[in-house]
Amino acid sequence: METDEQFGVTSVVITHDMATCLDVGEQVSLLHEGRIRITRPPGALMTSDDPAVSRFVRASGVKR
Repeated sequence: METDEQFGVTSVVITHDMATCLDVGEQVSLLHEGRIRITRPPGALMTSDDPAVSRFVRASGVKR
């Protein structure tokens, strides 16, 4: 698999699809009420203790 280091590019993907987010993201940010609530690797997003982040993850139905 090619990496951003090989090509010297960074991509930003905006999605509500948590499965895609967890599969393609090296760092994931959650925007809630106009603020970035969290920016972490995908696994850390899944275990966040921030109530807004936890609600979004639970509502997504993704289990990891």
